[in-house]
Amino acid sequence: MTLRAFLTRLIWLCMLPPIALAVWLGFDLVRATQLSGASAADRLAHNIASAIDHELEGRMGGLRMLAASPLADAAADWPMLYREAQGYRESFGSDVLFGQLDGRMRFHTARPLGEALPPMPRPEGRSAVAEATASGRPAVGDLFLGPIAGEPLVAVAAPGQREGNAAFVMLSVLPARRFTERLEAFTVPQGWAIELRDSRGQTIARRGAAPAVRANRVALPLAAAPWTLVLEVSQAEIVGPIARAALAVILAVIGAALAGQLGGRWASRRLARSVHALAEPGAPRATDAAGIVEVDAARAALEESRTALRLREAQLRGILSSASEAILTAEDGQRIVMANDAAARMFGADVAALTGRPLESLIPPRHRSRHSAAIAAFGETGRSARSMGGDGPVLHALRTDGTEFPVEAAISHVVVDGQHLYTVILRDISERLRAERALQHSKAQLQRLLAARDRVQEEERKRIARELHDDLQQTLAAMLMEAELARTGLEGEAPAVREALARLQRLATGAIVSARRIVNDLRPQMLEELGLVAALEQLAGRFSEQTGLACEVEPDHFSSEEGPHGAAVDLCLFRVAQEALNNVAKHAQAQRVVIRLSIAADGRRTLTVADDGRGIAPADRGRGASFGLLGMAERVHAIGGTLQIEGRPGEGTLVRVEVTPPAGSASPEATPAPAPAPASLPALAVAPAPAPPPVPAC
Repeated sequence: MTLRAFLTRLIWLCMLPPIALAVWLGFDLVRATQLSGASAADRLAHNIASAIDHELEGRMGGLRMLAASPLADAAADWPMLYREAQGYRESFGSDVLFGQLDGRMRFHTARPLGEALPPMPRPEGRSAVAEATASGRPAVGDLFLGPIAGEPLVAVAAPGQREGNAAFVMLSVLPARRFTERLEAFTVPQGWAIELRDSRGQTIARRGAAPAVRANRVALPLAAAPWTLVLEVSQAEIVGPIARAALAVILAVIGAALAGQLGGRWASRRLARSVHALAEPGAPRATDAAGIVEVDAARAALEESRTALRLREAQLRGILSSASEAILTAEDGQRIVMANDAAARMFGADVAALTGRPLESLIPPRHRSRHSAAIAAFGETGRSARSMGGDGPVLHALRTDGTEFPVEAAISHVVVDGQHLYTVILRDISERLRAERALQHSKAQLQRLLAARDRVQEEERKRIARELHDDLQQTLAAMLMEAELARTGLEGEAPAVREALARLQRLATGAIVSARRIVNDLRPQMLEELGLVAALEQLAGRFSEQTGLACEVEPDHFSSEEGPHGAAVDLCLFRVAQEALNNVAKHAQAQRVVIRLSIAADGRRTLTVADDGRGIAPADRGRGASFGLLGMAERVHAIGGTLQIEGRPGEGTLVRVEVTPPAGSASPEATPAPAPAPASLPALAVAPAPAPPPVPAC
């Protein structure tokens, strides 16, 4: 769309609201007038209906008084009742009939008293006599033709109630023309028509002819009679002048809109030429754009933007060329649209050869089928960036000469003008993987050395314990026996010598106790004979005896694992508990220690040693002099377990060990298999990393 067409549409769009507003105001004026006319018609109808109801209620009240007169009960009193009925006639201008329920008429004020009279009239619609006698209240009937007056009449009847029943009826008839006179008494606008109808829809009175086009109609039922007052309003009389005025307003607005459109077209031509000059770099300034501040400002802003864009492009080229990582950008079709110099060096091709090349050509063939689906799925996630490789599976790419190499990759996704662009940053991690494999091999060797060291230490402890038990303890026992024999043989001789022998016995006894303790520390016999729980309970008992601190063991259904690995785990847990109790005795200043053992459903064994002492500061754990903590960590790590030490100053210390036996419960002397080489993977595909090698037990 051209700017001129856009501005033309914009002007029309700007003019449409006032045009629509004018049209709406015109129609709203007509509607408001209709509502106003309807309200006026409703008020007029209520006024007329109220006047007719008032007149009928007055007549019914007079008839009720005549019907209640005792003069109606005896024929001798009827002349006086006749005179009262004539008074009603003089007051209300309508004759009165005195009739029986069987239809016989006793007198009619339009005829002399005693003259023979016809039966009372029976209208086709609702009869005032029947309604009054049935309800016991005065009633108004429908229009009928009077047999005496010979003109359309309406009747008002009041029953003569005697002992709760109607005994006779007083009937007043009045000509329908009286209601026409009543309608004529009201001021009615021109074009309005009023009609009074009975219950059958017959016209009792009417004023004005029915309008050809009716704009409003009010039908209001009367309260005193079963009649309806209908008022009809002519549309031409109400809406015509206003519609003409509204049409004039609409035409004026349309004329103004056309004038604005012509002016807008002239201005749009001038502005279009100015904008066209802005869109063309280096184009001469339009002469008719002079004086338009916005155009001059836009020109200056565009020049600044072009300069900044050229600068950013130069900076981006410099960044791409100096980046040490390979950077590739591919479009929706997975063809490379940009590559930097590092990518060219990594894949063994120049930048021109990489540009336009399918991205999957840099992926090993066996993984290309998954590449497009993976990229499409990444584009649908809505994420703008994602890292691949790193701590996860190793990725592989393919050089142009067909060699594969491991990489780390980070991919980003942007949408520009509906086109998806994927930028991949690649890093060759061949050297790092080699270093990691060497480090892993060194760790495995270190674990084997630690395991061998621990085995040597345990064997040496066992040997020393045997030597102490078999040699030193026996020698001390013999010395004790010899001292006892000597002391017994010197009974009564040389008290000083006997006292020296007694001291020698005490020293020998203490040496034997110390030797036994050292033997038990070096080689926990209880651990070998009765298991870890019994050994820990013995250890806790000795700890309590030596330190005076409360020490409890909570085994929690713990059972040792069978086989060499289980023995290694039990020994490791025992040594950790032993070292932890030594630390409690030396540093914790505690009152109570709890040793807990538990085993999970998956075979994971857990040992915790918790005290309520002064705690351990985080800075104390990393001190180089914490050889006890370091030794515990080495022992646990050697059997593939984890060691955690938690503590806050004043809240005690918790030592926690978790050990999960490897599948098959391999012997601690087993040599771990070398780690397999990582599998080849595409640069954008992911596969599981090789499992770590098993570790020996302590």
